[in-house]
Amino acid sequence: MRASDKTIEISASDLSNFLSCRHRTGLDLAVARGLLAAPSWIDPMVEVLQQRGLEHEASYADSLREQGLEVVDLAGRSGGDLLLESIDAMRSGADVILQPALRVGKWFGRPDILRRVIGLSTPEENCIARRSKSTSLSRGGALAGGARGGSSPSPAR
Repeated sequence: MRASDKTIEISASDLSNFLSCRHRTGLDLAVARGLLAAPSWIDPMVEVLQQRGLEHEASYADSLREQGLEVVDLAGRSGGDLLLESIDAMRSGADVILQPALRVGKWFGRPDILRRVIGLSTPEENCIARRSKSTSLSRGGALAGGARGGSSPSPAR
């Protein structure tokens, strides 16, 4: 969740958090508006899960490269140009884009993997590196469906 002067940008993770705990949404909103500091303590078990997820994601990306697919890695990047970089990677015909930015109105998201399939791109949630919730599996598909104005297809496997 991010706040600017007049708007609140909401991610699919924010929606998932709201569905599981409305109080958390209030806390996240207060942090986004600068009324509260973000928590500084992180559960060590969550850190272990994130690290294992990142290792799995890197291994999967390497396997895609070994298959001869063109992989554009946007992981670790942020800022206003990320959406443009994601669009440029799609237009260039990249087979796989890691951590692209997707936006529909005030909604934004970053699926783990956006994979080109017969001229289309479909998001894949590959790991639990960033969130350890079962609800994260449907986030990327919901954004992709909204971007086209319809329902999202199942990710190609």
